[in-house]
Amino acid sequence: MADGYSTREAELPLPSLALLRDRQPPPALPLALFGSVWASRIAAAAEAKNCPPDYVAAGLLAASCALIGNSRWASPWEGWAEPPFLWCGAVGNPSSGKSPGLDAVLGDVLPDLETELAGDYPDKLREWEMLCAEAEVARGNWEGEVRKAVKDNTPPPARPDRAAAPPRPIRPRIVTSEPTVQKVAELLRDNPRGLLLHRDELAAFIGNFDAYSGGKGGERAAWLESYGARPKTIDRVKHPEPIFVRRFGAGIVGTIQPDRLEEITTGADDGFPSRFLWFFPEPRPFARPTRRTDPAAWAADLRRLLALPMVPDEDGEARPWFLPFTEPAQAIVEEAARDWAGREASAGGLVLGVLGKARGQMVRLALVLELVRWCAERPTEPAPEAVGEAAAEAAAGLLDGYFLPMAERAFGAGALREGDRHGRTLLRHIIAAGLEVVNERAIRETPGLPGLSCADAVKMAVAALRRDDVLLPVSHEAKPGRPRGDYRVNPKLAEVAPAWRSRREAP
Repeated sequence: MADGYSTREAELPLPSLALLRDRQPPPALPLALFGSVWASRIAAAAEAKNCPPDYVAAGLLAASCALIGNSRWASPWEGWAEPPFLWCGAVGNPSSGKSPGLDAVLGDVLPDLETELAGDYPDKLREWEMLCAEAEVARGNWEGEVRKAVKDNTPPPARPDRAAAPPRPIRPRIVTSEPTVQKVAELLRDNPRGLLLHRDELAAFIGNFDAYSGGKGGERAAWLESYGARPKTIDRVKHPEPIFVRRFGAGIVGTIQPDRLEEITTGADDGFPSRFLWFFPEPRPFARPTRRTDPAAWAADLRRLLALPMVPDEDGEARPWFLPFTEPAQAIVEEAARDWAGREASAGGLVLGVLGKARGQMVRLALVLELVRWCAERPTEPAPEAVGEAAAEAAAGLLDGYFLPMAERAFGAGALREGDRHGRTLLRHIIAAGLEVVNERAIRETPGLPGLSCADAVKMAVAALRRDDVLLPVSHEAKPGRPRGDYRVNPKLAEVAPAWRSRREAP
């Protein structure tokens, strides 16, 4: 690095302004990894809906994981099992095509599948209502007989069976929209296969967490727990019987605007944003569509996922079939997990959490991709009995080439390490104030620089800007005592930051 005044100006390096970039460019969605059938369908639906294919893919993954539900869990090897549930977030400004893209599956296919699943529920409900009315009459007659027996001082009659109302029939569900955690528990108790929570506005969903927990964060904590689909018991104040759910887990999908995403990812990272697979493409230029979707074909294939059965355990209770990985697939999981663990040392911010979740996300994705490809590409074959190499490779490719870089784009400044965040604050101040020299102590004493009031934070900021050749060391005569902490602002900053140069040259 140049040493400031002792080096000719022409030899100074150009400083980097990478810390000022709000968003990374989006990676391209590798459609081929979804298989030939779905790649073609996603592309056609994206054109028909006039949206990027990313949003259609988000809807497909979210719907598929819910249709598979607890019928299949992924088990790369003994002792490790992952549910199929994925959390998918479609990020974009208004009118970017988020909702139309998701609707290719969530609006055009899932409602019909849920109606089919309900079957004769309306008839069962009418029959139940009639039986309840009959039970009410029988109960009234019985209560009259009891009163008469008490009056006559004779033994009261036992309650007849017909006086007890039968249990209400359960409507099978696939999707829910605005439930509380308690309601989700009830739905999962009655639909042990699992559910998909579809919220058009994820910010409203997350923002309402404290509304149902007295500001104590109970809803958020419960949803964090749900990611693992473990057993959960909810005790209710107004009901003596608790709600017990053997596998409290669900898929989540919804939309959010970039500025709202920044709001909900500010502050301490509790792992909530890191559990999402983010889709944040550039908008598609508006054009009249020339292709159409075929919801009937989509439904025919996805119906095969819904038909996958759960299996009985030792007690006769329905449980998932734990789908193993082939040896080549295991090797891919192991190699990818080692790679991501190695990157954690150099990662920071929310990306660190994403890397920590990557291996589990990959296993879930591999399971979903194995079954999604099967249902569309192998219509005459029975369901897979293992997750194979191709699905594992595709899942690793999606994580490495799409979801990890997309998380950096979605989180923006939240993806930066602590030192880079402080460096970003200091760099903005340098440009705004037109500084030529920076002193560490002066920075600490400057108001309006969040996070830069302590020596360690300023040193981290300076280190980041020295790395990017924004700050250059200043040579001083050797004197006893502590160093002054002065740094020269690279004069070439004016070449890469015109706004900074214009402020300096203004009268």
